Order: sequence, then C-alpha cells, then structure tokens
Amino acid sequence: MLSITQNGLKKVLKPKPACMTTEEWEEIDKKTLATIQFCLTNEVLREIIHCITTTDLWLNLEQLYMIN
Repeated sequence: MLSITQNGLKKVLKPKPACMTTEEWEEIDKKTLATIQFCLTNEVLREIIHCITTTDLWLNLEQLYMIN
C-alpha cells in the first residue's frame, strides 16, 4: 500500500514552503489527494468524491468521522 510518507508527499500536510512554486505545490497536492483516495473504501469515496484538494478532503473526512 502506498503512503504519503513513502512517496515524499508528507510536506502537503504542512503550510506551503516559501521556496516552492504554486505549480509544484498543486502537483504535490494532487498526488497526495490521489494517494489518500486510493486507500479509502468505495463507500467513503462516495462521500468525498467532490473534494479537489487534500485540505478539502481532510476537512470532509473529519466532519464525517470525527467524534465530538
């Protein structure tokens, strides 16, 4: 199974570094989003398929599954 750490995508979980271009950041974000989506079940994917960024995906997953 792929992981965001193994693929060097962990940096997207932090604020964008100043030395990174917007294009580079968007590319890493897309790869991270796809990696996370790959690990989800079809039922969960149906709930978050509209998410277009890793941040959006993460917020939606928290809203769906985090216990208050």
